[in-house]
Amino acid sequence: MPVHDELGIRMKTYYEQIPKTKLMRRTPVAIRIDGKAFHTFTRGFQKPFDEVLIKSMQETMKYLCENIQGCKMGYCQSDEISLLITDYETINTAAWFDYQVQKMCSIAASMATLAFNRAFDEKVEQEYMSLEAEAMFPSYPDTGYIKEWDNIYKAHEKAFLKGAMFDARCFSIPKEEVCYQLARYLRDLHIETIEDFQHFESQEILEIVIRAVNGLGDAGVNYLFMLAGDPNRCKPDVHIHHCIRDACGHDISNEDCQTLFTDAVTILHTQHPNLTVRGLDGIIWRAYQIRA
Repeated sequence: MPVHDELGIRMKTYYEQIPKTKLMRRTPVAIRIDGKAFHTFTRGFQKPFDEVLIKSMQETMKYLCENIQGCKMGYCQSDEISLLITDYETINTAAWFDYQVQKMCSIAASMATLAFNRAFDEKVEQEYMSLEAEAMFPSYPDTGYIKEWDNIYKAHEKAFLKGAMFDARCFSIPKEEVCYQLARYLRDLHIETIEDFQHFESQEILEIVIRAVNGLGDAGVNYLFMLAGDPNRCKPDVHIHHCIRDACGHDISNEDCQTLFTDAVTILHTQHPNLTVRGLDGIIWRAYQIRA
């Protein structure tokens, strides 16, 4: 084998693997993207809030949410964007770049840089057209207004020519944090016991509140209600999805699992009047646990 091939294999097989870190699968992951040296980039912008900057950041966040696999929500504040991504929509859901930290951070930062500079260019161009129209047909007799906005436009143009850059970091959100947030939400509703949970004034409102806990997916929500005694829920975990694939030849979403189990219990009710969705879930789970 040629020497240069040996060198390439050695570099990729050994040295590149040393810093390659992966985040824990089946846990929520946060990506925080931050503008690099934006205190310099935004010099001369409108204070305290620059409309061009704000709209460009919003467009950037929208682009990231639409193009990052598994992204569930985004939050933008100043020159920072925070994203929440998951990899447990179904049992076969893949993690974004297998949750490789280096790839996630480098690509997220690159995507943000691309999207922001493109959006910023469009907003500055729109601003220039508005400024020209205002100069030709002024709405204000005070020419100081136009001069002020002309200075802001020049600051925007200078920033665009320089270009913006972003960095990124990512981390897993531990399940303990999810439990802590859930406990806080339940405490705010004055729910401290199973009886409080069961007799809450509205189970629909309770479910909406619980689903607002970041990192708690369909399976976790349903399992919580099952543990509290709800007989009409199933927990679509690994064993349940295996059973559905065996029976149907393909997998389905967690929401469809609930619908399928409810319909199955309705059909079986004549022969098994005491069967519940929760009971059917338990029967299948135990059978597939033994197989596993």
